[in-house]
Amino acid sequence: MKQILMGFIVSLLWVGCSSEEYLPLGYQLIANTNLSSAGGSILPWQMDQSGGTNMGVSKGIFFTGNQSLFIENQDSTMSGTGTWTQKYTGPMPAPGSSLELTAFLKGEEIRNFTPDRNIFIYFKVFTKSDASGATYSASNQIKFGGNFDWTPLTARLESFPKDAQSVQVYLFMPSLLYGKIYFDEIQLRVKKN
Repeated sequence: MKQILMGFIVSLLWVGCSSEEYLPLGYQLIANTNLSSAGGSILPWQMDQSGGTNMGVSKGIFFTGNQSLFIENQDSTMSGTGTWTQKYTGPMPAPGSSLELTAFLKGEEIRNFTPDRNIFIYFKVFTKSDASGATYSASNQIKFGGNFDWTPLTARLESFPKDAQSVQVYLFMPSLLYGKIYFDEIQLRVKKN
């Protein structure tokens, strides 16, 4: 009897350790979605800017919480860009599930000086088999212009890969775009298992 019981316990431990754990439906992958962590920190959000682009945190304009991220270009001749990023490396969604990025955007005096340049959000999934580059991504862009109030923008990946090791989120303002764009309530959720 003891041998049977011991064999059963060992098999349960083996099954529990060998099965992968995937994120449940609705799970939020990124941290500090409304940019209102204690002490006003925006971490783990990071900025990458070039040229004359100005980036920062607005404490006066926000959708939820008490602040938002912004990217601003006040010189239409500058070819700089601005990107806010966050990387997720924890447990991954189940293979085949969908992943959805949503962000709310607000614009001030947005003017586009080239027809193919748009503000957009996107994310890349980096896999174990190809750590040097993304093999799966999703993006969405919209031609914003002038002044506009908080507007949701969504990008969706319908089939999550099985060997994912990280996901990188990007909030992007391209070069030769004038004005100021705010980002808030940024979420990356598992939508379908």
